[in-house]
Amino acid sequence: MGNFRSHRDLGDRPEVQGNETTGITATDVIVVGTGSAALSAAVMAARGGADVVMLEVADKIGGTSWRSSGGYWIPNNRNQRERGVSMDRDATLKHMAVLGYPDRFDENAPLLGLTQREYDLIAEFFDIAPKVIDEYEAEGILKSTQMDYPGRDDGMPHYYNSGYDATNGTVLGARVEEFAESVASNPSAEAMRQLGGRQGDGADMVGQLAAAAERLGVQIVLETRVTGVIQDADGAAIGVTASTPDGPVRIGARQGVVFGTGGFSHNPVHAKAYLRGPIVGSCSVGTAQGDFIDIALEAGAELGNMREAWWTELPVELAKTMSETPELMGFIPGASSIIVNASGERVVNEKSMYNERGKAHFVADENGELPNKYLFLVYDDAVAGDELVWPSRWPIPPAGVREDYVIVGDTLEELAANIEARLTKLGAEVENFELRSDFLDGLKATLALYAEFAQGGVDRDFGRGNDSNQWYSEPLRPGAKNNCLAAFREEGPYYAMVLGAATLDTKGGPVTDTSGRVLRPSGEPIPGLYGAGNCIASPAGEAYWGGGSTLGPALVLGYMAGKNVAQEPRRTAAAQAAA
Repeated sequence: MGNFRSHRDLGDRPEVQGNETTGITATDVIVVGTGSAALSAAVMAARGGADVVMLEVADKIGGTSWRSSGGYWIPNNRNQRERGVSMDRDATLKHMAVLGYPDRFDENAPLLGLTQREYDLIAEFFDIAPKVIDEYEAEGILKSTQMDYPGRDDGMPHYYNSGYDATNGTVLGARVEEFAESVASNPSAEAMRQLGGRQGDGADMVGQLAAAAERLGVQIVLETRVTGVIQDADGAAIGVTASTPDGPVRIGARQGVVFGTGGFSHNPVHAKAYLRGPIVGSCSVGTAQGDFIDIALEAGAELGNMREAWWTELPVELAKTMSETPELMGFIPGASSIIVNASGERVVNEKSMYNERGKAHFVADENGELPNKYLFLVYDDAVAGDELVWPSRWPIPPAGVREDYVIVGDTLEELAANIEARLTKLGAEVENFELRSDFLDGLKATLALYAEFAQGGVDRDFGRGNDSNQWYSEPLRPGAKNNCLAAFREEGPYYAMVLGAATLDTKGGPVTDTSGRVLRPSGEPIPGLYGAGNCIASPAGEAYWGGGSTLGPALVLGYMAGKNVAQEPRRTAAAQAAA
């Protein structure tokens, strides 16, 4: 299950009576953003006795969390324990470390090759995450249920075979008694019912958290963009500056400021400067502009993990038509579908996690160029005509539906010619990218070898289907040696689309500690300044530990930030911050 749901109209977002900033000169805690990390922080700060004001740049709450599928990765959670499953702490930390920091991982080192801060963050997350969810359940803040998959009773399969324990059932979702009307009308709703019928999506998660915040007296101010942090003579955060429809404002924060905002996917300057390679789009909301980066730098923070994002890929032509893509390519559907480069060669396990497929676009050659900047999803009529309605089929259209971004050819020769013609038409939009002269020959050779793999049941190049967890987005094919492999049909039509790297959102930003405090380059915390969510340096490093790896840490780190900021002393200078 991907981290996003398709076709969710942003207009369906629940209304919130946002308070005007007029009259708000100071409060105890300011929380910036209204997504899962921010709401979690606001709830905990309010539970700690603080008066809390949330500032949201958009005219509705929820951010990217709202449009997500709502799964959150919580290892060793209550649902697992109730089934008698206990995740081994050491093995799970190794799973998290080897995926997050593969170049430095050392299973025999005391900290697994990580720095003390990096190790402490993943260890603290493992230890505290199930307790956070249990507490939220007991207090009626967020009710959770295991995200299931049809035909399995042990929860959603984990996405990786890291060589270390990663038990199924780590993905939870908001529990709902009945679907809201907006969800029931969603084309993906039937799939959600198949997944157990009581799990909601990101809108349900945000709705429950927002309701808890309202009960606790949290004020939410919409259409307010924070532009800076106000600091006292000692460097402590004592308020913020912000822009509103009525002009600039200054608001004091007696105990501190928590940023729970989005990443910088929609800031082309930051994306070009920091990310490991170019992207064609993002599933995040357009307000993910990376405001906290410049604000934190001015406040004296250290940045980290700036090259990384929660990676995916998108059809280039579709991404070019919209600033926000409300869906991700969760899993490549079909057994007779492959991803090839400009020479017609496979470059990745097509059934691997979207985070890994996205990275494949950034593999550099000996000259530092990116030959995989654009890749091509190629499939046959068996895939195109499949009646599968599961959301992970996207972006392959439903059977019988034609989309402009899909390239068609009755033969492989015609398909290759049409791909070349499409690239020519796109021109500067794809930096005049071209197929290599050997593309057609390479594609034919690739399909012949792929047919051999299908006949033998083993993908000798990339191990596609070797792990049964790669099968779960596919209908089972009785008698198949490998459920993920099938030879292409000998006769067309054949189909293709141009793919480029994209993000769910970025995950680099100010470095934080286990309390959520933003750190200086010296390692010392900036008093009163906290962060959680996609706006900070993610403890996951370059990893996507499993389904819900964005929202799980967001909820938990938001919890820690909110809990700790409420324990900060009340600084008297905050009263003058609004002057």
